[in-house]
Amino acid sequence: MKVAIITGGASGMGLAVASALSRRETWNVHILDINENLGVAREENIENLTFHRINVTDYDALANTFKAIFTSSGYRLDFVFANAGVVERTNFYATHPDGAEPPPRLDQTSIDIDLKGVIWTTYLALHYFRQSPDKGKGSSLVMTASCGGLYPSYYSPLYSAAKYGPALIDATGTEVAAGKAFGLAVEVSGKNYYVRDQHEYCDEDMRKVMSATEVDNQIGAACLLTIHGKAVMANPQGQGRVAIVTGATSGIGIDLSKDLYAHGWKVACVGRRREAGEALVKGLGENAVFLQADLEDYASQARMFKAVYDTWGRIDALCANAGIVDKSSIYIFNWRGRDVDDIPPEPDLSCTDIDYKGVIYGTQLAIHFMRQNKPHPGGKIVVTGSIAAVFPHRSYPEYCGTKSAVVTFIRGVAPLLKQKDNIFINTVLPGIIATPIVPPEMIEAVTPECITPVETVIKGYHRFLDDETGVTGQVLEASANKLLPYDLPEMGNGRITKRAVTVWEPLFRMMHGEDSGLPEAIP
Repeated sequence: MKVAIITGGASGMGLAVASALSRRETWNVHILDINENLGVAREENIENLTFHRINVTDYDALANTFKAIFTSSGYRLDFVFANAGVVERTNFYATHPDGAEPPPRLDQTSIDIDLKGVIWTTYLALHYFRQSPDKGKGSSLVMTASCGGLYPSYYSPLYSAAKYGPALIDATGTEVAAGKAFGLAVEVSGKNYYVRDQHEYCDEDMRKVMSATEVDNQIGAACLLTIHGKAVMANPQGQGRVAIVTGATSGIGIDLSKDLYAHGWKVACVGRRREAGEALVKGLGENAVFLQADLEDYASQARMFKAVYDTWGRIDALCANAGIVDKSSIYIFNWRGRDVDDIPPEPDLSCTDIDYKGVIYGTQLAIHFMRQNKPHPGGKIVVTGSIAAVFPHRSYPEYCGTKSAVVTFIRGVAPLLKQKDNIFINTVLPGIIATPIVPPEMIEAVTPECITPVETVIKGYHRFLDDETGVTGQVLEASANKLLPYDLPEMGNGRITKRAVTVWEPLFRMMHGEDSGLPEAIP
């Protein structure tokens, strides 16, 4: 196993890199951070990750932690990310009483962490790279700087000064040492990250992890990481995004909430089971809240959305995950032999109310609140569907109908939401998953290769939530360890069929109050 150390790894950019790297089975990731609550939560929710509570301004503690990780990992170290940083805590420009008395001492925490902490982390990294089996060849060292180090920030002069320090690495000879020993050159980028690897044998896993597909859009500041001069991280947006997860108190919803939180999202965990919901958010941390809501009740959903918006001032994603199966049998086999006047009882359509109406309610509310997002309105909606939407499961006909309706609803609204409101809506269709919605006897009756792990569903969610290419209206099956897109079938009667579903603007305007603006619409 390869070994990574990331300082400031419990949140922000450090967490984004740690999360991306931890998904690779050949890596053990160690995050060093002073925030114990966040660090413990990350360790519990992210595989292959270990938390160490450490203050990077304490050299002895930092050195002992490096040593402990190195010795417990088979005497190797492959990647170090010197990321920990803060802005100054005091106002450099503050006025003080007249007279000869000097002002109080400045809080220099930002200098200690942003400069001294980075230097000490680099110093220890070089030492343990040299002691590793490959003597550092292929090892990677990345440091967090800031555009404020190149173009001073008058708001935070101490921070800018500290962040300029890593830019002097070339002048101090560290480049020479690193270049000769490990083939690493560290250079300044005009944004927030910088590193260039001069060796073609740079670790391939690190190339992949430090890529747009793995890390882009998971962190909050504009940044750039270069490998051989190629930008692979640019203008990500992940940190600080707000997600609503419905059905968060059981099954997929619990795992999805934990995963999003571990990736830096603020998460509103929505469900009916208060005790389970409160336990979930307590285990996550301060950027998670539990909200009780009845999804089949529009007013209840509306109160929930408003509470989320009031808490964080924005809503970036709706993960419409809640769902139940049929609560009554449409076949009414037990009604055979009854008199013709003995009308069967009204069917329980709770499944339709939650699985279909609840999605429509949530979509409309998401549209409203995502329009309020600043500076750029818009967001993502991902719905947990089911492969039974495409291939019916005869045990649950109402469930199949609701999931099929959701697929067509999503395909129907997707082009307009994208074009008019910068909102992208897609659905993931899981196969058989061992969740409370599925009887355990059914799981036991299925061979292991036919079970879909929840991780596959979560990967499907990330495909849509992290997408920056404009994907919308897509239907994605999550089956075993595969993600498989489903396209619309060919139109049976060609242009005749197409004409039947092409927008006629006068009708659209009459129904919705303005033209669709779709390129194929008929005026």
